[in-house]
Amino acid sequence: MSFFNLKFIRKSDSHYVLTIPLFSRMIILIFALAVASTFIIDPRFSLLPVIITILLIITAFYEEHWSFNCETNEVISRFGLIFFNRKTVVDFKKIENFQIEGFVRGSMTTKPENDDTKKKKLFQTEYFKFSLQNSEFGELTINTVKGREREKLQIYARQIAEICEKPLKEN
Repeated sequence: MSFFNLKFIRKSDSHYVLTIPLFSRMIILIFALAVASTFIIDPRFSLLPVIITILLIITAFYEEHWSFNCETNEVISRFGLIFFNRKTVVDFKKIENFQIEGFVRGSMTTKPENDDTKKKKLFQTEYFKFSLQNSEFGELTINTVKGREREKLQIYARQIAEICEKPLKEN
């Protein structure tokens, strides 16, 4: 589950990208500059603004990027700090299917149904996970969103499954 909402970008008819919006990074860097400016206002050394500034800069340089490219027939996933990220490349041929699955955070059950025993309780939030099933790496979670963003997730999941020519299972 990502701290950021990933943005769906259609680069061309055969290339889709899910990534952290540049606007979010810029806002976090502005906060980091605001906290760092406290050093100028109050020249006495304090450890708290230093820690907060470092954490905000690390957060701004975090990268989560999924690229679905029909021309190269591969899915490329990168996550981690921009300079020190982990890259996973999956060939379209090794993808078995894509899946959207609902779950409730804070419970052992799956998505709540009409059954009274599976009702959401206070502080339990419904989420939907978009993932790909793969013969080489198993399940790779692409994105997780809150229940209110389910339609948006379904729209781009269908487009991605269509360009990859793989089935999309919706649970």
